[in-house]
Amino acid sequence: MILFFSVFVALAQTISVNSFLLNTNKPLLTNFSSSSSGYDANTVAYMLQKMDLLQMNIQQQNKTLQTQATIIQNLLNFTQQSPSTQSLRSDISLLQVYVQRIMDEYHRLTNISNATDLAMKINKMANSVHFLSSSLITQESKINNVEAEFRRQISILNGTILSTLSQTTSQVTTNINSISAIKQSLNTLSSKEHNNENRLTTLSSDLHTTQSRLSSLQSTVSQDRQHTSHQLSVLSTQYSSVSGRVSDTLSRLNTNITSMDSRVHNLEVEVIPSVRLVGGSHTGEGRVEVKYHNAWGTVCDDLFTDTNAEVICRQLGFAWTGAIQKQSAPFGQGGGTTVLDNVICRGPEKSIAGCKHNEFAKEDCSHSEDVGIVCFSVRLSGGSSSREGTVVVRLGNTDGSVCDDSWDNDDARVVCRMLGYHGTAEAVSSARFGERTGQIWMDDVSCGGSETSLAHCSFSGFGTHDCSHSEDAGVICHL
Repeated sequence: MILFFSVFVALAQTISVNSFLLNTNKPLLTNFSSSSSGYDANTVAYMLQKMDLLQMNIQQQNKTLQTQATIIQNLLNFTQQSPSTQSLRSDISLLQVYVQRIMDEYHRLTNISNATDLAMKINKMANSVHFLSSSLITQESKINNVEAEFRRQISILNGTILSTLSQTTSQVTTNINSISAIKQSLNTLSSKEHNNENRLTTLSSDLHTTQSRLSSLQSTVSQDRQHTSHQLSVLSTQYSSVSGRVSDTLSRLNTNITSMDSRVHNLEVEVIPSVRLVGGSHTGEGRVEVKYHNAWGTVCDDLFTDTNAEVICRQLGFAWTGAIQKQSAPFGQGGGTTVLDNVICRGPEKSIAGCKHNEFAKEDCSHSEDVGIVCFSVRLSGGSSSREGTVVVRLGNTDGSVCDDSWDNDDARVVCRMLGYHGTAEAVSSARFGERTGQIWMDDVSCGGSETSLAHCSFSGFGTHDCSHSEDAGVICHL
């Protein structure tokens, strides 16, 4: 047990010394600074000194490993060969032999009648020997237990030592890798330092050259500045003169263009003096016809839009803000010449004669493409504000109401959009804002909500209905 304790103390001291030697976190140098290139000579010296310390630590660790291996071998030998335990076992075996011999002698003497006293003494001695034998067996059991515990402690210590050895070996490997990486970094730093010195020399030379060029350039710019200032003054004078002449020329050109447009428009009006609607069931709708060389001709529906229809309706004096065009001869095919094709109006023209088109009678249409229009507008009546009331539609020059059959918010939204309101819209029925008199123009109106004019929506036809004015439809427009 004394030897075990001594070995354990020696091992603990060895591990403590090893842990102290592995502590490489203590700084070796406290003063080092970075140069413009990244590291100076002090930094390199610091790295080299740290490498030397790491190598010393590795050597010390190798010696520690050897010492630990010797201690482990001694412990194993001690567990296998214990002199005290073997001596005890030998003494117990010898004593047992002596006890057996005494017992044999006792049995022999008990057969002799005159040896009673001696037999009693021998019997007592045998009992003593039995007691001593039992004590020795108990002591052997305790020794075996102690030996087993000792072996268990040795096994635990052996595992701890092996774990420590593994960690130490791993740390040594890591330190070796760190040394290799530091050496590589030092080589790289040395190479960069050399390159930076070369670049600094080159930059210094370039800076000197640039300064020389800058001085020369400043001298040249100073000389050119005076010349440039004079040229700018001359150019400014010339520009003012040219600008005045250009302004006068543009003014004359605008005057000439205005005069030419007026003459062209007058010429168009003279060529197309009149327009009319033919074939409709009501005033304000029909096939568009224009007078050309004292004869009536038709207009092709190519490129024809609602804007063109608005221009013609306004020219005829009819309602026009919701006017629509209809293609493919909806009011029947005309006769004679197709006078106009590809008509494009901008909106403010006072007559179709002012709109762009192909040359007169130059077309690629047949009379199945004769265009028709509907002169149409809406307004509200009877409401407390301009955003609500009974819907009044005008066809041509005649006002009429709308029946509330199938009337819904989509229909109301189209009416409000025609009036310039782009918020939500509410449809109302049963003449909430008062009954109208006279014509009922529309019934069973069904709009999708995106139409630009109520006349584009599906309905029974102008004047076709089965309603009374108690069913007049109205709307409420929201901003």
